[in-house]
This record gives sequence, C-alpha cells and structure tokens, in this order.
Amino acid sequence: MSALVLRSAGLLGVSALVAVMANCASNDEATAPPTQADAAIPAMTVDDADTQDVNDASDAGCEGNTVDCPLVTSISCDDFEWCPEKTNHPQGLGLSSVWGSSANDVWVAGAFGSVLHWDGKAWAAVPAPTHASLRAIWGAGPGDIWVVSAPDQIFRSNGFVNGTAQWTSAVPVADMTGQTAVTTNAIWGSSPDKVWVGGAATYAQHANGRWYESGWQTTQIDGGPGWATGIDGSTFTTIRGIWGSGPDDVWIVGNKGQNGLPFGARIGGTNSVNGGPGVQEIDTQCLGALYGIWGSKAGDLWAVGDYGTIRHYTDESGQWIPVSSPTQENLRGVWGSSESDIWAVGEHATLIHWDGATWRTSSAAFAPGNRPSLTGVWGSGPNDVWAVGSGVVIHFTGPKANAQGATP
Repeated sequence: MSALVLRSAGLLGVSALVAVMANCASNDEATAPPTQADAAIPAMTVDDADTQDVNDASDAGCEGNTVDCPLVTSISCDDFEWCPEKTNHPQGLGLSSVWGSSANDVWVAGAFGSVLHWDGKAWAAVPAPTHASLRAIWGAGPGDIWVVSAPDQIFRSNGFVNGTAQWTSAVPVADMTGQTAVTTNAIWGSSPDKVWVGGAATYAQHANGRWYESGWQTTQIDGGPGWATGIDGSTFTTIRGIWGSGPDDVWIVGNKGQNGLPFGARIGGTNSVNGGPGVQEIDTQCLGALYGIWGSKAGDLWAVGDYGTIRHYTDESGQWIPVSSPTQENLRGVWGSSESDIWAVGEHATLIHWDGATWRTSSAAFAPGNRPSLTGVWGSGPNDVWAVGSGVVIHFTGPKANAQGATP
C-alpha cells in the first residue's frame, strides 16, 4: 500500500480512552416559531445560514519546515486502521455526509454543492446545481439518489451513468421567500416514494393551512409528488438525524423547544397542532445535543451527540440507556453493519468502534496537527467503511494488528 508523507516524528491517534457518561448542556440555541411579521424580513441566502462545520477546514495540518513540524517521515497506511483517500476534492470545502448502495457505488456530499462518487476504482466529481452546502445524502438504490441542503434546495439524480450524474430539483418542502434561511440536515427513506427529510423548523404551506414544521414525508398531491403536512416544529425545533427499519418504524433525533434540549423519538400517530405526524418522545437521559442515529434492526437503535454522548435504545428496555464512551469529543455520525459492529465519528478526527461489548478508539493516518472534524460514516460491510468530514474522505478496510493510536 502506498505510503503517506507526514511531518514530525509524532503520529496522530484519536482521543485517549476516557470513560464518561455524557450529561452536559448543549451549545445549540433553539429558535422559537417566527411571527408573521418576522417572516416579512428579507431572507438570507442558504450559504449565509451555514454555521455548521461542514465548511470548516480550519483544522489544517502542519505547513512548512517549522519548529512544530521539523521532520518529514514516510508512514504507511498499514500502520493505521483508517487511511485518507485521494479524491482531488478541494481541501477547503467540507464534506458532510456519505451513503452508498454497494461497495462500488458510494456517494459523498458537502459544501458548495459538492458531490463525489466512487465506482470501486476512482472518485469522480458530480456536483449538484447549487452553491449551497449539501447537508445529507441518501438513496433508494443506485438509480435514485437524493441530496438536501434546505427546504427549497433538494435534488435528485438517476445515479452514476456514463461517468457522471445528472441532477434535477425536487419539489421544495417550503417556499422560503421572505423567510429566514434554515438548513435541512437529514434524509432517510424506505422506498423511492416514502422519503423523510428534516431540519430546522420553518413555515410550510399545505392544503390544510400554513404550519411551522421541521420534518416532512413525500406524498402524492393532485397526482404529482409533494410533501405531506409535517412534524410540529414549535416542539421539535430541529431534526438532525433520521433512521428507520421500514415505513412504519421511523425515528428522529435533534433539539426541541426554547431550551434546545435533545430528543430521540419515534414517529407515529397524529399530532393535534396541524394534523401531521405525531412523535412519541422517549427520555434521552442527557442534555447534550444528539446528531446521529442508526439501528441494526427494529427495536435496537444507537444515538450519538455532543461531549461523546452515546445512547442505546432497545424495545426490551423501552428507554435510551447511557453507554460509557471513550471520548468527550462531539460525535456527529453513527453507522454499523450489525449489532456488534458499529462506528461513530466526530470532531477532531474522532473515530470509535463498538464490538458488541465495548466502545474503543480507532486511528487514522493524519499528519500531526491535522485533526479534521468527521461528520458522516457509512459502509457496505464490516471491512468496507467510509467516513467524511472537513475536506477529507477516509477508508477502513479491516482490522490491522498493532495499529497506532487504536485501543484494543
């Protein structure tokens, strides 16, 4: 395997093992529903609203022959569990989300409309027709790919064909004219016509009125595609993650209300505010924001968030159970191939793995001082896992004996 040229004799691993039970306040501020007068304020662009670290490439590595970086050492990726990929993507443009239909069909989305595709041999740039930051990517299959940025910035592709991808604008969730710009952070579906999106709450117009909402499912309206009346945004203010085992078992995580407290909830029933979907909230037993959610099956879910927070839900317990975490870094994404093979990623190059009994730290072959935030993770199997973040794509191809920076 090719070697990486790194500066300094020191090597970077991810955070040392620190067992914590995360239970601390979120830095996010929830937003109350704007008044009709507020809605008349000229809107910002979506890019103006980009305050998340999807655009952050400030955690750059060493530059030049300085005191902090005195040596050049050739290090093989064989010494680390994760290896950076050469994608030719500009390092200054953050990457936010990764999804694939197979080992040879992997998609990555990020800032400035960036979309990358892996066909098993090479990466290709296949940007969406927007300069906005794309927050999440998902597909119903290799021929139906979705990316989201904002309620009026949703794009769809028929897949990677003849070396490229063509994108079309999907029906917007809401008309953002005169509204404060907000982000759409999450997407998940059980089929091409059963797709959920969620993000920061905004006003959306439906046949039964104009409502303040934060999550929506596709539906048929007058014989064409549209969006059904959504989740009440005055309570569930910001949705950050969506996962389901099927169309009737869909879960969301995010922040709620004026105080911005986290929630982890199952969608079901009808709410009394706008007649849209109801939400069965289950106590997360934490105060830190939750960002990522994934399940191995119905009734077995994991959620991760700020300050290394990890929560595990099972139908048997009926609640979110705190799980000891090996990091205090903010976690941003979670994915697994089974209930005993789960990865979570986060800020400052944090990579941790669950083996069915314990979470442990992992390592990536980054230069000393280069600790990019990681925001998304997905794999086709236990030995083919991808993670993305601040201008980087890294790849895990299986355990490596005596890997540096990893705990056993």
